[in-house]
Parts: sequence; C-alpha cells; structure tokens
Amino acid sequence: MGKMAPGDGHGFLEKLGDFTTEPRVLAIAAMGVVAGTGGVAAGWALLHLIALVTSAVYLGHFAMAGGSAHLPLWTVLVPVIGGLVIGLMARYGSEKIRGHGIPEALEAIILGGSRMGLKVAILKPISSAISIGTGGPFGAEGPIIMTGGAIGSLFAQLFALTDMERKTLLVAGACAGMTAVFGTPVAAMLLAVELLLFELKPRSFLPVAVACITAAIERRYVLTPAPLFPFAGHVTIDPLHGLGWVGLGLVAGFGSALLTTMVYAAEDWFARLKLHWMWWPAIGGVAVGIGGLIDPRALGVGYPNIALMLTGGLVGLSALRLLAVKAVIWSVALGSGTSGGVLAPLLIIGGGLGAVLAPWLPIAAPGFWAVLGMAAMMGGTMRAPLTATLFAVELTGNHEVLLPVIAACMASYAVTVLVMKRSILTEKLARRGHHITREYSIDLASLARVREIMATPVETLRADITVGEAIDFFLDPEHRHRAYPVVDVEMRLAGLVSRADILAWIGAKTPRTRRLADILVGTTVSTASPNETISTVAVRMMISAGPEDARHRPRNPWIGGLWNHLLSVRRPDSSQDSIQSSSYKPMSWWRRFVPQPLPVSHAERLRASIGACAGIALTGFVSTAWLGSTNGLPLLIAPMGASAVLLFGVPASPLAQPWSIIGGNLVAALIGVTAAHCIPSPMIAAAVAIGAALAAMSSLRCVHPPSGAVALTAVLGGPHTMAFGYGFALVPVGLNSLLLTLGAIAYNNATGRSYPHHAHVPAHPHPPIANLSLAPAELDEVLADYGETIDISRDDLEALFQELLGRVQRRSPTNATE
Repeated sequence: MGKMAPGDGHGFLEKLGDFTTEPRVLAIAAMGVVAGTGGVAAGWALLHLIALVTSAVYLGHFAMAGGSAHLPLWTVLVPVIGGLVIGLMARYGSEKIRGHGIPEALEAIILGGSRMGLKVAILKPISSAISIGTGGPFGAEGPIIMTGGAIGSLFAQLFALTDMERKTLLVAGACAGMTAVFGTPVAAMLLAVELLLFELKPRSFLPVAVACITAAIERRYVLTPAPLFPFAGHVTIDPLHGLGWVGLGLVAGFGSALLTTMVYAAEDWFARLKLHWMWWPAIGGVAVGIGGLIDPRALGVGYPNIALMLTGGLVGLSALRLLAVKAVIWSVALGSGTSGGVLAPLLIIGGGLGAVLAPWLPIAAPGFWAVLGMAAMMGGTMRAPLTATLFAVELTGNHEVLLPVIAACMASYAVTVLVMKRSILTEKLARRGHHITREYSIDLASLARVREIMATPVETLRADITVGEAIDFFLDPEHRHRAYPVVDVEMRLAGLVSRADILAWIGAKTPRTRRLADILVGTTVSTASPNETISTVAVRMMISAGPEDARHRPRNPWIGGLWNHLLSVRRPDSSQDSIQSSSYKPMSWWRRFVPQPLPVSHAERLRASIGACAGIALTGFVSTAWLGSTNGLPLLIAPMGASAVLLFGVPASPLAQPWSIIGGNLVAALIGVTAAHCIPSPMIAAAVAIGAALAAMSSLRCVHPPSGAVALTAVLGGPHTMAFGYGFALVPVGLNSLLLTLGAIAYNNATGRSYPHHAHVPAHPHPPIANLSLAPAELDEVLADYGETIDISRDDLEALFQELLGRVQRRSPTNATE
C-alpha cells in the first residue's frame, strides 16, 4: 500500500470569485427587454378588460372607464354570474386560473420547470377581468404577475435555455407586469428577490432588473407617467411619531394574520361542501353581491378608494365600513377559488385601518396613517417588508415616508413571522404538500475547500496487487474508509475500489489471483482538486457516481429511493443549469385553430350552397307575402342564415334536425324575451338568456347553435322586438324556422340526402366478424366516458364502425375470421 500527497492528484481548476455569473447573462438580460414589453402589454390589456367588463355589466354600455353609483337589487346576481363563468373556464379551460396567481407562479417555478402554457396566458387575464369586472373585490396585480410570467415563460420556451434561465424570464415578465400596473419598478425587483427567485445572484437579478426598467419606461407612453396614488403630505420624525409607526405596524401584523386565517377558513368551508369546486366561485359571488349592496365601494379593484384615503377624504365610520365589508367579501371570494389578486385589497384594508386609527395616533398630514397602514398590511401579509416599503414610496412618489413606512412594515413583519407558520402566498402550496422556506443563507459547502476535509496523506492501493490482497486489505479493521484510490508505479490514478466492489468480487467468486490493474482497465473516475469547493465536488460526484452507479447505490429499495431523491435535491444547479432544447412548439397549438379538411366533394359543396340559397329565398318571400307589414319587426331574422348552413350544409348533424331548429329557436326566443323584460341591463340579460337557452335546449334535446343568436336578437332587437313581446317567438321566429325546415326536407330528399336524417345502412352489409364486434352498450359507455357533445349521432357512429370492421374483414379475411 502507499501514500499520496494532497497536491499530487489531477483535478479540475475551479475559478473562484465573488460571483459565478457568466457572460451568457447578457443574452438573457437582452431577452428581458422582450419579457418586460410583454408584461406591459399584458398589464395594459388587463386594465382595459376590467374597465370594459365593469362598464358593460354595471352601466349597461361599453366604455373604457367605469363609474360609481348606487346599485339596484338585481346587481347581486352580477358577481354570481361572473363566478359561474370563471368556474366553467377553470374546469373546462385550465384549473391554473383559479386563485390570485402568485402561488400558481411559485408552483410553476419550483415544480414545473418554470414552464407555463399559452392557455394560462390567455385565460388568466380574461377570467380575472370577468371576476373583477363583475364586482370581485380583487386587485389586478396577482393575475398580471401570473400572465406576465406566462408570457416570459412562453418566450423562454422558444429557445434552448436552462431551467434557471427560463425561471429568470418568467419572473422578469411577472415583475414587468407589476411595474406596468403600479409604476413601481424597484419594488417589483425586490418582490423577485423576496418571493419569486429564491436567490440573489446576478445571473437572475440582472435580467429581472432590465425587464422592470423596460416596463417602467414603456409604461409612461401607454399608461401614465405619474405616481398612481400621489401623496404630498409632510412627515414628522420624532420619538412620539416613531411609537405610532411601530404601533400601527403591530396592529397591521395581527390584522394580516386575521386576514390569512379568514381566507383559508373560507377555503376550508368550501372544501366541505358536497359540490364540485366549479360552483364555488358562484356561491362566493353571493357574498360579494350582498357586500356590494352594503357598500358598493368594496366591489372591484377600488383604486378611487385608495386615492380618497390618501387625501384624508375617507375616515371614521365610512372607512370602517369599507374595511369590514372589503375584508369579509374578499376572504370569502378568494377562498372560493375565483380569479383575482391580493395586493389592491390589502392596500384598501390596510389604508382603512390607518384611517380608522388615525384619531388615536399622533397628529400627522391627512392620509399619512393610511399610507403606513397600506404598506404595513402588505408587508405583513405577503412577508415582503422591503417590497412593501419601496412599493409605498414609489406608489406615492413621496420619499419622505421611507423611514416611517419601513418601521411599520418591519413591526408588522415581526408579528406575522412569529404568529404564522405560513403566509397567505405559501399556505396554499403547503396544503398541496410542498414545503417552501423563505430564509436564504450562504451554503457553507460553497465556501469550504476540499483540502479542509480530505484525509491526508491519501492512502492508496497499488494497481499490481491481486484481488485476494485487496480483500484482505479491506477486511483489516485498521482500514476504515469506504473506498481507496488505486495508483500505478508512477503514482498515476488507475481507478477506485470500494467495499461494494469487494463484496461483489466475493459473491461472484472472482479469482483471488487477478490483478486490480486488469479489472480496472477502461474505468473512469471523477477527480477533484484540493483547491475546489466542497459544493462543486459534491455535485460532480453525484452526477458521475451517484444513483446511476449500482456499486454505490444502497441495497435496500426504500433507502435507495430516498438516496436518489436526496441526490436530486442536492444537485439543483447541475439540472437547472443544463441546456435544454426548446420545449414549446407554438405551431402545434395554433394548428388546432384550423379544423382538418373535410372529405367532401365539390359536387356536395355546390349542392349545399344552392340549397341554402333556395331555402333562405323561400323563407323570405313566403314570410313577406304572408305577413306583409309588421310595423318595424323584421320578416326574416339573421339567425336563419346560420340555420340554413346547418340544414343544407350538414343535414346529417343532430344539431340540424327539424326538432332542433324549430324547438331550439322557439325555446331561445321565449327565454330571450323573458330575460329582456325582467333584467334591466341588456348585457346581463343577454348573458342570462344565452346560458338559460342552452340549458333548456340541452334538456329538451333540441340544441341548435343559431338559437343562441335568436336569444340575443330577442334581448337586443330594439324597441319593436320588445313591444311585440312573446309574439316574437311565433312571428317571425316560429314562422321562419318552419318554412326553412320544410324547404330543407324537400330539397335534401330531392337531392339524395335523407332528411330528417337516419343512420346510413350499407348497400352490401358485411357479415359480422367473429372475434371483433361492437356491442351497443359498449358504444354508450365510450360516449359517456368521452364526456363532450359531438356533432354526430350515435347511430351514425355505430354504422361507420361496422362499415370499418367490414372493410378490415374484406382486406384480411383470414385474420378476421380466426
């Protein structure tokens, strides 16, 4: 046996320094410009969508600016309808649009490889606009963080980037969106550090900073250059006021804990309901609607309320009522799983708290205590005091509030850290079984060198000894190491022999006379330099001889599995920093927008076109000749054009059968007229009419897509339609539907198409196949499992399948009859 000096080994020379950032960060920072622009675009679109929906459902017309007014009783239904729409979008679109967005972004970062889909980028802002626009007491920041992050992630997926680089661009887009909405680039950068990045390294912080700066510059041109909520009040700094700052922060901290408890208590209550979660947002909308009747200011984003607080115009009982109503309906609605953010509600609740307590605090400028309450509530609830501090400074444009705000935020932060195990942002992930720590520290293994822990001098085995000698060496109690390097006569490394190898040789009865040099021929061993850090070497060992190497894997299967997971956790840099190919293929998604070409001949297309032309002409002329003048009521309504496409273009469709058009149009017309007379808002009446008509048609087996247009015509048809009342269902709807159906019956049968349709029977049916057949009950089970409405009848499906089986038999009769 021999000894090796510590400096004799060959290894990698690690370049040590203050940072590990490489020039590649410049390319990622340049990509941050695109992510920042995407965040601004998402913020602009979301804010305008919210204003559009709010104006449409509450004011009855489309405008880009909302307003406030006393709400009538029927507006209780508005948040309910909004919640129902969001529940449907979440269930049939993407469940990731539920919630306020930040936990979902964290989950994508931690567990999803920072990959977010295009569906989320589209549905999240739409669902949030519907939620907030229909009265949801939420802010736009959570959805914009989710949407901006999705844009950054999608952009990153177009390139071959590492997980870390993709995470960086995701966070860059998210923080750029926050900057676009609030005009707070520095606070957005701190949010990335305190909450989203899980590190403070130039490789991630620089691109995020570039994105936030880009968003701040572009925001001046597309939104507003001024601070969102300016506060010009003077700040008094003395011990008495300092006690007031801390006192308000402590109260806000306990308020943060109470709000978090309320939100998750509401979530637990909804979870106990024996209803699918799709219905929860609609139930939560009931509480929102009632809260809107008590205090309409509690609905929506509530930015005017924040501005009013900062001018001292909202105090006393008025502020207390807004605080209480906002807190209750926000907790219930957020617990129901609807879509919306947390930041704006926290600002309003915290500002209301400061306004309520202002008379018992030292005298200050109007709105000063509201500013401190807003920041302290945000800092305590989100566990991000630095973000909350700079957020308040940038939001108000007043740097004098820096010292009071950070004092209040730190006091609130101290309370929530000691009182609550999780924040409102991480509790949701913890309930899903994921642990997140918000404490960052330096890994000591990244500071210590290999030479500080290695055994010196290094004990070695000679390559010319035999297997028997090696076995005897390991059996000697004095030799306690798990493995020993093997060196040749020139002290060059030839390999490594471990106790696992010794046991394997004994079990395989390897000849004791074989030399180690012969056994180790062709083997490779990872080496290290004494000057390298322990962390670097540990990662290298895990990659080269970790769980993949059967010699060093624990024999117990359970322990071996745990070992594999421990190694995967201990080497995050190796996996996150490995270049990966582009994972997002945009064209494959966009191709689904265009249906596959239909196997229809040119003659069939010409036949259908002529039939639709003749059917509409017949319906129009006969209606005119029969009715003459109808005092402004249309004699031929527009939905008949869509009905003609179905009846003549796809007469075999279940949606085009006589009962579908006649029954569907009559039902839709009756429901539309009822909605128009009972609901004052045309937009709400139109939405209710469409939903109710579809439900009724589904129940009566007369689903006909153009009937949706009939329902809208009944609601939005103008004063003549409204004056005609339920007669509109008979004339022109019923008459037009009947005439068009009669024309379709005559024309389709005359041109060789059975109508009303029945399943096609082959002219030469094939005998049944012995080992392959389809039972009717099995087809019914398949359709039930499919769970969606398909535009083909069950009988046609069965006939097509039997025809296909017959062709299989004809092509391979021997195989078919075996």
